[in-house]
Amino acid sequence: MKLSALLPGMMAAIGVLAAASALAQSPSQSPSQAPSPLPNAPQQHAPPLAVTTPHYAERKAGFVQDMARRDVVMLGDSLTEGGDWTSFFPGKAIANRGIGGDTTEGMGQRLDSVLGVSPRKVFVMAGINDIATFKKPVTEVFEHYKRIIDTLTRAKVQVIVQSTLLTGPAFPPAVNAAVKDLNGRLHALCARGPCVYVNLNPVLAPTGTLDLRYTSDHLHLNAAGYQAWVQAITPTMQR
Repeated sequence: MKLSALLPGMMAAIGVLAAASALAQSPSQSPSQAPSPLPNAPQQHAPPLAVTTPHYAERKAGFVQDMARRDVVMLGDSLTEGGDWTSFFPGKAIANRGIGGDTTEGMGQRLDSVLGVSPRKVFVMAGINDIATFKKPVTEVFEHYKRIIDTLTRAKVQVIVQSTLLTGPAFPPAVNAAVKDLNGRLHALCARGPCVYVNLNPVLAPTGTLDLRYTSDHLHLNAAGYQAWVQAITPTMQR
C-alpha cells in the first residue's frame, strides 16, 4: 500500500493523541481525555475527579488561609488558576480561586472561599472539564452553573460569566459543539438579568476553534492568550 493511502489514518490518530494530552489537573499537569478504545481493547478507567487530587486539596487549604477582603474573585479551573490576575490588573484586589481540573459541580461546593473575601464581583469561567474530560451532558453542566450564579447573586455579588473557551482543532468536534451549546444557554440566562455575559471566543477563537497563536496544547493559554483575555474583560473589570 502506498504511503499516501495511509496518511489520512495516520493524521487522524495523531489528532486523537494530541487531544488526549490536553486537559489539565493543574496548569502544569494534564488529565487524560482518553481516545475511544479499540475493538477488543480493555476499557480505560475514567479520569480521577479533581477533588481527589493533592493539588486540589492544597489549593483549597490555601484559600482557607487567604480570606483577606478582595474586590474581585476569579473563579474557575486551570485556565483561571494559570492567570496572574493581580499583575494583569494592578491596583485591583483580586483573589484567584482557580483550581486545575475542577468542574462546575466542584466550584459550586467551594463558594465559601469565594464569598469569604466579600467580593463585589466574581468572574466565572467553567465547564470545559465537565464536557471534555467527564463527558457530562450540557443540561447537567448548565444546572450546576446556574446554582453557582444563584448562590453568588443571592449574596449580592455581581456575577460576570465568561464564555467557556472553545478548544483547538485537536479536540473532537463534539467538544466544541457542546461548548457552544453551553455558552448559548449561559448567554440567554444572563440576558434575563442575573449575570453579565462576556464572550471571549470572538477574540480567542474567531474561526470557531481556539486560535493556535494563543495556545500550545489546543486548550491552555500562553502569554498572548492571557493578554487577549485581559483585554476582553478590562471594560467590565473597570466598571
